[in-house]
Amino acid sequence: MALKKTQMDELLSNRETTGDIGQPTLSDDPAFIGPLGEYAQIAASLTEVDPFAALATALVAVATMMGPRPHVQTGHTMHPPVLFALLVAETPKANRGMSWRLARDLIDAASPGQTWGQVAQGLSSEAGLIGALGLRRRVSSARGADRPEFRSVLVHEPAFAHVLTVSRRASSPLPWLLRNAWDGLPLDPIRNPSIRHHVGIVAHVTLEQLRSQVSLTDTSATFLGRFLFVRVRRPAPVLDEGSVPAAVTARLGELLGPRLARARAAGNISRGNDMLSYWFTKYGEISEDDPGGLLGIAVARAAWFVTRLSLVYAVTDGETEIRQRHVDAALSLWRYCRASAAWALGGRASDSLEERLLELISRAGPTGLSLSQQSASLGHNVPAARLAAARRFLEGRGMVETVPVATGRPGRPARISRLRQDG
Repeated sequence: MALKKTQMDELLSNRETTGDIGQPTLSDDPAFIGPLGEYAQIAASLTEVDPFAALATALVAVATMMGPRPHVQTGHTMHPPVLFALLVAETPKANRGMSWRLARDLIDAASPGQTWGQVAQGLSSEAGLIGALGLRRRVSSARGADRPEFRSVLVHEPAFAHVLTVSRRASSPLPWLLRNAWDGLPLDPIRNPSIRHHVGIVAHVTLEQLRSQVSLTDTSATFLGRFLFVRVRRPAPVLDEGSVPAAVTARLGELLGPRLARARAAGNISRGNDMLSYWFTKYGEISEDDPGGLLGIAVARAAWFVTRLSLVYAVTDGETEIRQRHVDAALSLWRYCRASAAWALGGRASDSLEERLLELISRAGPTGLSLSQQSASLGHNVPAARLAAARRFLEGRGMVETVPVATGRPGRPARISRLRQDG
C-alpha cells in the first residue's frame, strides 16, 4: 500500500548521533516487520498517525498483553517483555492520541473482550497505576510463593508533564514504582508478596513540556532511562484524521491472537545459535555509546531495550526463538529512539553546578571520580565548600554515592564519588 509522500521523503540519515530524524521509506526500514510493522505502515498511509508512534505504541501494548512468562535470559538477568514508551511531540498538534486508539483496537481484536480490564488511565492518580496495581489495599491470596499471581496492566498517560511534577514530591512513590516495574522487581513485597506485576506504559509529552521540566538533578532522571523516546512528527492532514478499515484490524488481530496465547504459556525465548556472534558484535557497538548527561541516562540500557524489543518482534512474528531479522528490527527502532532522545535531551546544556558534577561523575563510569579529580575537572574554580554541598545534594537525591577506596598507601583511604550502583 502506497504511503503518503510526506511520510517517505527523508531517510534516517545520521540519526544515531545527530538526532536529525527524517522519515524513512517504511517498507525499507527493518523496524517495520511482522504484523505490528504492517499495521503501523497501513495506519500511516491512511491516517494522521506518525508511523513510529504507531509502531512503538503497538509494541508496548502487545508486550503487556502477552504477560511476563516469555523472557530472554541474559547471564543472571531475566528480561520479560516490559516496555515503556514516551512519545515526544514536536508541537501540541502532533496527533499523539491516534497511535493509542489504534493500538487498543488491535489488541482488542487479538484478544476480544479480555484486554479492557487491564488498561489503566494515568500514572499519578489513585485510578491510575497505583489503583490498577492494587497497591493501596491488601490482597489476600491462597497461592504459594512458587505459584505467583501475575497481574498485567497497560497504562496510558496522556499528560506525562504532570507525572514529572508529581515525581518531584518527596512523598511520591512514582519514581520507585516506575524503576521497579521496568526492572521486574516486586512492587508490593510486604503486603502482597505473591503478586508479580507486569506493566507497560505509553506516555505523551510535548517537547516544550519535557525540556522545561527535566534536568539531571531532578528525581525524574532516575526513571527516564526506562523509557523509549519516540519523536512524533505532525503528519500531513487527512480528512477527519482518517481511519484503518475494521477488516484490516480484524485480520491482523486474528493473526496475533494465537501467538499471544502461546506467549502467555511460554518460557525462555532464546537467540538462535547462529545469532551469538552477530549479537556479540552488535552488543559491543551499542554498549560503547556513552554520551553523558541526560542523553547518557536515556541510552544507558540500550542493550536491554534491544533485547526486549527483539523478544516481542520474535513472538509476534510467530517464532519460538529470536532470529537475526528480529534483532535488526529492534536495532533499527532503537536507533530511531536514540535519535529521538538526542533531539529531545541531548541539546540541553547543564545550567547548574549539581548538573555539571553529575555529568562528570556519570562520564567517569564505575571507577568514579576522587574529590581532587572533581575539583580539577571543574578547573579548580569552585570553592571546596560549594563543591561539597553539590555532592551532598546528589547523594541526598539517591543519584550518587561517595565511598572510601583503598590506595595501598598509609593513611586514610581515598574517597570517590560514582553513580549509585542500584540506580
